[in-house]
Amino acid sequence: MKKTYAELLKDPRWQKKRLEIMEVHDFCCQECGRSDLTLHVHHTVYQKGANPWEYENKYLRCYCEHCHEKAEEIRQDLQRALGVLPIRGQRFVMGYILGLLLDIGRIKVLYEDVKADIDIGYGLKDYFRVDSLPDGQITLDHFKSDKSK
Repeated sequence: MKKTYAELLKDPRWQKKRLEIMEVHDFCCQECGRSDLTLHVHHTVYQKGANPWEYENKYLRCYCEHCHEKAEEIRQDLQRALGVLPIRGQRFVMGYILGLLLDIGRIKVLYEDVKADIDIGYGLKDYFRVDSLPDGQITLDHFKSDKSK
């Protein structure tokens, strides 16, 4: 019988992973820095079929209960907003997000001429491969698409 998500969160493997994430962040909220509130470990993405403890640490955040609630509300709002946009609009939003990540140093651009295309967000899937590096940074690698032939 398949376990519910709530039951999976009681699994010793999740409890170990949860404690590891909290220890790495000195039992403080990564968003507000508080340590006097109940802490939660937030999954920044969900992977179909993955158990809670099977995620890489870079996809887990240590948040206080208030920041965790805010993060979940924002994630749900983003999902609803993206759900009503056409693909072109979704690409524009992705370009904007990548531009923000570039601005705060979370993206390493392998080719400088790619920056203009990132900023306008047009056709990202056609022109870029997004890879994740071990340190949590994202790399955009320019590659040739079928459209460039």
